[in-house]
Amino acid sequence: MQYFSFAAYDQAYNNWVMFDPRPEPPYAVLKDRFKVFCCPLCKRFSHDEVFNVGFDNDVRIRAKGDFFISDEGFHCVSSKLRSLIQNKGFRGLEFKPICDGKWFVANEVYRVNADASVYEIGKAVCANCGRPRDLTGLFDYLSQIEVPSEPGTFFTPVFDRRGSWNCNRELFATEDVVQALKQNGIKGGCFTRLLDQSEEKAIRERIASGKLFKLPKGALVQL
Repeated sequence: MQYFSFAAYDQAYNNWVMFDPRPEPPYAVLKDRFKVFCCPLCKRFSHDEVFNVGFDNDVRIRAKGDFFISDEGFHCVSSKLRSLIQNKGFRGLEFKPICDGKWFVANEVYRVNADASVYEIGKAVCANCGRPRDLTGLFDYLSQIEVPSEPGTFFTPVFDRRGSWNCNRELFATEDVVQALKQNGIKGGCFTRLLDQSEEKAIRERIASGKLFKLPKGALVQL
């Protein structure tokens, strides 16, 4: 079985699920009920804690496709995609409604062990909450994560990206999930296959020798 990592496409508009958008500066204001979750200094927060309390239904969403990442770093899915996931019996995601049920915030609940050194954590940290100012790195190889043996699964590492607003958690899926999304016309991102041991060895050798490399044919699935 093959495994894929997901990346959402950029959106033309800002989409907030914890903030009220404004037409003039500061353009977005944190809703009062979420202030308790946010560090007063760096504004980072636990996405799990916020998801657990849920979101307001009057959130306005302007997004193309069926998959996007909110400006706070939450994966969000259309009602079409949520229905497909539930009808297929795919596991690993929980949902909370926004936008009168036209969209849903997803939380990645099937969590697996992974190599934490994939993330490079910056030395500068918030003086109040201790979260790093910068965190970079992505999963590319099967050797970096313990993948599930069961098909029909979305999954993520046990650790998150420390409150990052770009995307708080990596999202992975088994190949049958990716195929189902593609076959049913789901739009809004791409899946990249996690490379096996021989592919990893070849790529690392090319990088070490200063050569360019390409992903193997078929490794990228665009929605």
